[in-house]
Amino acid sequence: MGRVNETKNIPLAIDAIRYLRDRGLTATLDIYGTDDGGWEAVVNHIAHRRLQEVVQLKDGLDPALRFTIFQQYSFLIQLSRAEGMAMSVAEAMQHGLVCVVTPVGEIPNYSMDLDSAIFINIGSPDDWEESLRKLENVVKNPLLYEAISKSCYHNFKEAETYADTLVTCLDAI
Repeated sequence: MGRVNETKNIPLAIDAIRYLRDRGLTATLDIYGTDDGGWEAVVNHIAHRRLQEVVQLKDGLDPALRFTIFQQYSFLIQLSRAEGMAMSVAEAMQHGLVCVVTPVGEIPNYSMDLDSAIFINIGSPDDWEESLRKLENVVKNPLLYEAISKSCYHNFKEAETYADTLVTCLDAI
């Protein structure tokens, strides 16, 4: 969700889907975003990995529909090289989605690996493979998935959404 650009590492998310499907798992990916210089590379990578039927590029998401869209999914994958707060991750966690993320920016401050998220290490090919096996384990283990989902939901259930916080701050001005 957000911008389709090189920093977001979307081809790695596509590779994760290929990995899961090669192991017989029914994994799909919908990519919501606006072109910020990476759209063509993502389209080409989808074709190269032969995933046109299961990886869909969608336009940017109307913020008012974000929470409705979250209800349609079980996971959010964001393998960025760099992030700030990663609001889409925090908001997805508020809705109980298990977030598959690189632990960059503020993400490690509000999530923990295999407790409230799945941390993906992209530092080396061996780290990447180990992370994919960890993801596969969660996908194959409904009890583990449910525990992570409940943990991230409970960690954020009392937190205001970013939109609510922004409105409160603007009203105070």
